[in-house]
Amino acid sequence: WNRAAERIYGWRADEVMDQRPSSILPTQMIGDTIEESERKLLSEGQWQGEVIHTCKDGTERYILSTVTLLKDVDGNPNGAVAVNRDITAQKQLERENEALTRQYHQAQKMESMGRLAGGIAHDFNNLLVPIIGYAELGLMTLPTDNEIYENFERINHAAGRAADLTRQILAVSRRQVLEMQTLNLNDIIRDFQQMLRRIIGEDIEIETHLAADIWPSRADKGQFEQVLLNLAVNARDAMPQGGRLTIETANVLLDEAYATTHAETEPGPYVIVGVTDTGQGITPETQQHIFEPFFTTKEQSRGTGLGLATVYGIVKQHQGHIWVYSELGMGTTFKIYLPAADVPSPTGDSQQAGTTSLRGTETVLVVEDEAAVRRLVCDTLITHDYYVLEAAGPEQGLALAGAFGAEIDLLLTDVIMPKMNGRTLYERLLTKRPDLKVIYMSGYTDNILGHHGLVDDGTAFLQKPFAIRRLLEMVRQVLE
Repeated sequence: WNRAAERIYGWRADEVMDQRPSSILPTQMIGDTIEESERKLLSEGQWQGEVIHTCKDGTERYILSTVTLLKDVDGNPNGAVAVNRDITAQKQLERENEALTRQYHQAQKMESMGRLAGGIAHDFNNLLVPIIGYAELGLMTLPTDNEIYENFERINHAAGRAADLTRQILAVSRRQVLEMQTLNLNDIIRDFQQMLRRIIGEDIEIETHLAADIWPSRADKGQFEQVLLNLAVNARDAMPQGGRLTIETANVLLDEAYATTHAETEPGPYVIVGVTDTGQGITPETQQHIFEPFFTTKEQSRGTGLGLATVYGIVKQHQGHIWVYSELGMGTTFKIYLPAADVPSPTGDSQQAGTTSLRGTETVLVVEDEAAVRRLVCDTLITHDYYVLEAAGPEQGLALAGAFGAEIDLLLTDVIMPKMNGRTLYERLLTKRPDLKVIYMSGYTDNILGHHGLVDDGTAFLQKPFAIRRLLEMVRQVLE
């Protein structure tokens, strides 16, 4: 039991002396069972495999373990020696790479489906031209009391609906001609609000929270209104018994760290438009397909499956991106990121000077069930001299806090997590640490979480996604 083992596991050599390994290092096997590993060790003289060890403070580490059998002079087994290598960081990197690969594959699939749909729409439009044209000629030629006049009207009406459908498909395939203007998205939302009220009905309340200093964006006004319309209709269908539709705007600077973990995202200034409903939420399985053309969970007669696919296509054609956040029972938030126009970016010197003052030596407990987000937050805080306790969920966070003897200055926690939410976690920690401060993180907005009683007004709140600088600034603000 050397110094490396002490550093990895937290147990000193004198604490583990004469202890059974299983009593100090609870082990989860990956691949082989314990019986299989023992059998291979005895038959082959060596076993190598991956395991998960629980450390003294309750954290889990991925370990590559190589166990070699020891024998006495007569060749009989009399012990074993294990060489363990901590591969937790490697495993985390593999998971992040797998997540990025899934994002790229999904983007490629959407691109392919869009091209296919666009090709079909182009050919279909060519077929519609003579259908609509000859129907109109018939209507122009025949008197209105002619017995077949009504048939021409029906043909023209059906062809018009087909033309609307092909326009949606062209939006999915990003083949529409955009009339780009520099726009204030808040103004468009305000002007469009009355139409939305008529569309979604009286049972659904509309709330808006529009940032006063919103940056200008380059966008096609009509296409942006189409995005709002489709998202509002989707929200209406998710709330058949009524509810609340919330539209919000905000400015955000996405940095290199965010871009490296989100495929097809460029760093820079963006305007966020969030549309949230209070419906039942969307399952993870449905979220994986929600932007695909013709995918729908509605009855066949109630939807084409093109509403959200059209939104996706329009946003992508604007060089933006869209994400969906949803938990069953919590409703759904769609976030659109459109590149901001004419926003001055800070110089490298000013950024460096500002970052220096954002360092600290306090202890921060980070609780986040999304591994990639947790790793980014922890790495950022560690590189800025904070002492970090890392937990993958509320129960592990409570265990870490209980085992940690010194003071914890700040809890940085996700809000929506399995088994226990961030607010409940904070309240439980407060019973023994009354001076503990908190910052909540979530993909939902603070307004939505406030409606559910999960975040109080005035509580420090970090909206995902966030820039690294914003994270560091808020940590310093709360601690000071």
